[in-house]
Amino acid sequence: LEIYNESLFDLLEGSAAAANWKKASGKKAKGHRPDPFDIRALQRRQGLEIKEDPGGGGGVYCPDLTSVVVASAAAVMALVRKGNRNRTVRQTEMNEHSSRSHTILQLRVEQRTAGGGGGGADVGTEGEHGALVTAKLNLVDLAGSERWRDPDAMEGERLSEMTSINTSLSALASVIAALTDKRRTHVPYRDSKLTHLLADSLGGNCRTTVIATVSPAATAFEETCSTLKFADRTRSVTTYASANLKADDTMTVDRLQKEVKRLRSMLVDYANAAGEGD
Repeated sequence: LEIYNESLFDLLEGSAAAANWKKASGKKAKGHRPDPFDIRALQRRQGLEIKEDPGGGGGVYCPDLTSVVVASAAAVMALVRKGNRNRTVRQTEMNEHSSRSHTILQLRVEQRTAGGGGGGADVGTEGEHGALVTAKLNLVDLAGSERWRDPDAMEGERLSEMTSINTSLSALASVIAALTDKRRTHVPYRDSKLTHLLADSLGGNCRTTVIATVSPAATAFEETCSTLKFADRTRSVTTYASANLKADDTMTVDRLQKEVKRLRSMLVDYANAAGEGD
């Protein structure tokens, strides 16, 4: 998904993101008129919603975001290329195809352990009958911050994009500052859609890696220093990762059925033994 002007859009659907790109680049869609009765398409154009995880894990999710089951790295890369084609871009002074939005690729991985304790020591007693280990990987591409330079270039959509990007990056910096200050009891995750979505990747049960992209150009000196300071500050954030483990429902039912069968067999043997005694 992409976060464009503080709205969430599904890059695998393409409709909203493509419309944003055409609007930002001045191009008009040919031969396409949106169906006013297509509620799902209308919701996509208005943006996705963020909801609390009903499982009680403390995370968040987007109910209408496209989810695809994949079985190989090639399938993942095909989806990445598709989503990247729909991403909102614009030509700027620094980049011909500058991203105008933050993008998040979310991968959910499930591993079912075999019976006999194959899950290892971390899996615990549940591994004896099979367990489900889950993990979530968020790959985030942040749009770069911008400074006001040419008043003629900073107009209309360009100005709103710059304001939205800088505001969300400032909110991210505030969250990092709160996480590194042990005296603070409140972390402002909800100050932006970006930090709200990444709450469990910043201060939850996670491991987080930050890759800072900087420019060697002298004209980007201030942005480079700001980026390096932010990256250095994130190193002070402490996270603790532990396995997300729960019993596999299918294996649990199978185990209980076998137990019922065993108990019934014992009752039959007991009844037969009692009959022979009489």
